[in-house]
Amino acid sequence: MADTVLLEERPAEQLPAAPVQPEAPKEKKKFRLTKYWIFLIVLIAVLAAIWGIFQIQSISDFWLNRVHPACADLIGSITAKIPVPIYEIMIAAAAVLGVLLIVFLILLIFLRKRAKYRRFVGGYFKTLLVIAVIAAGFSFIFDAWLLRSSVLGETDYTAQEHTLEEVVALCDRWQTEVNGLIDKVDRDKNHHFIRRTEEEIRADLMKARAKLSAEYGRFTIDPPPEKLSFVSPALHTFGIAAYTTTPTMEIVFSDRYEAAAVFPSVYAHEFSHYCGYWREDEANYLGFRLCDLSEDPNIRYAGYIDIWTDLMDALDKAFFGDAPVNHDDEGYLALCEELVQFEDQEHLLLFICDRSTNYKLYHELRGEEDSTPPKPDYGTLPEGVGEIVSDAGEKHFENLRDKLGAHYYDGVVQLMLDHME
Repeated sequence: MADTVLLEERPAEQLPAAPVQPEAPKEKKKFRLTKYWIFLIVLIAVLAAIWGIFQIQSISDFWLNRVHPACADLIGSITAKIPVPIYEIMIAAAAVLGVLLIVFLILLIFLRKRAKYRRFVGGYFKTLLVIAVIAAGFSFIFDAWLLRSSVLGETDYTAQEHTLEEVVALCDRWQTEVNGLIDKVDRDKNHHFIRRTEEEIRADLMKARAKLSAEYGRFTIDPPPEKLSFVSPALHTFGIAAYTTTPTMEIVFSDRYEAAAVFPSVYAHEFSHYCGYWREDEANYLGFRLCDLSEDPNIRYAGYIDIWTDLMDALDKAFFGDAPVNHDDEGYLALCEELVQFEDQEHLLLFICDRSTNYKLYHELRGEEDSTPPKPDYGTLPEGVGEIVSDAGEKHFENLRDKLGAHYYDGVVQLMLDHME
């Protein structure tokens, strides 16, 4: 037929339309936790569980009384073989890793198209995140120990109440002991206090802790050797004479206190922490007791020098109560004059100079020259950095006081009143 048009000759627009297939619904990607995130969640759960367990006083006591001394002795014996503070090396390494992370993230802006680099940065970040979680978890667990590390097994944080008569009696006892010691201690030709060597102090503390262990059972291990901080100017500016680390079980000193007359007392305080007495009032009290039990007058004297500030703070509180402290108050000055009874002005100045290790006033009173070599230059932080570190130190101790309440450093006076005859 002439009018028949073959199919293949039809224009394209005349071809029958192909049936439209409906689009298949897109499947939503199911969120799946990777092995890494499962591990991190389990890690957090384990650390939280450990923290919760240590909220139970009996478990915390068992750990601190039985397990901690053995762990401290084992770890401390290993870290003692390395003469530098391992903890500070770890902190420095953590700071370097943090700085590197910032650098890697900045480079990621320019190298984001490189899959290998993205994977590297992601893996590095995940590794640091695990380390940060472990460090934070350990910090929370340590707080559980800190708040339950009680000599008496008590955790009530009631405010201290000292009557003026109690504090005056304690100050009288202190003055009697100091008057008996100040002329017995060994001094050099310039009348400067001679600090015992580290080996002598450690040997003496071993004897003292053996006497005290019957009363306080965590004193079953020997004190470790002290180490000198890499960042002594920062520690001094922050307000720390020495510190004890839990991960590495080290006692680390600032160089300014390493040579000071109070060194044995500070050492004894940190050794109390080392043995598991973490609250600051208890460490002050037990550190004083360790020094007081010494047969060496130089070490006993160091304990009495170190406790003086806490006694004066307690006297201020007992005398003024809630009123502002006014050291120019006539009644207060009369009380201090009655309490502070040294043999003469020379002995009073000698005591003051022993505390500060600066004997300039003493030699001026005697009209003589001090032939002692000048102190080494300990170094200071740059002014701007020093202000930042100093402010951080003030905030740290304010927070610690809020956390410990009556069991802050000055709580030692209450323990002395309660437990010393």
